[in-house]
Order: sequence, then C-alpha cells, then structure tokens
Amino acid sequence: MPECRRPRGSGRRWEAGADADPMITTSVRLPKSLLGWVRRSAATQHVRPSVLIRQWIEQHRDAAEAEGTGDLAARVERLERVVFRDTRAS
Repeated sequence: MPECRRPRGSGRRWEAGADADPMITTSVRLPKSLLGWVRRSAATQHVRPSVLIRQWIEQHRDAAEAEGTGDLAARVERLERVVFRDTRAS
C-alpha cells in the first residue's frame, strides 16, 4: 500500500484503489496583488481560492484538449481532400 505523506507516527495510509486521481498539494508563488485578486474572485463565487485556481487550470486543460481534437479533425479533412482529389484524377 502506498504511504500517505503525513508526520511520522500518524498511522494513516492510502487505501489502494480508493481514489483513481487523488488530490496532491502543491504551492505556487504569486505576486501579492495577484493573490489578492484571486481571493476576491473566489469570495464572489463563494469558493476557496484553491478551488477557483483548480477550476481555471481544468478549464484551460479542457480547452487545450478540445483544440487538439479540432486540429486532428482539420488534419484528417486535409488528408481526405488530398487522397480523394488524387483518386479522382486517376
């Protein structure tokens, strides 16, 4: 079983398979003014700043993945045009 990173002697462990994508803590250094803006934005949405930051990152990831899908579709379309144009010419 993987060990949870807690102070020695806490006796806590992760249960295998309990969460396929467990939350991991990280830190980010932000300018004071930017952190203030994040906190105010979070307060207006009644969420913690960490929740809001996570939502923004997830939204950015989802948009990037959707854009990548669009690029794939555009590449397939270009390939189809080339292939079908070549077969019609023969």
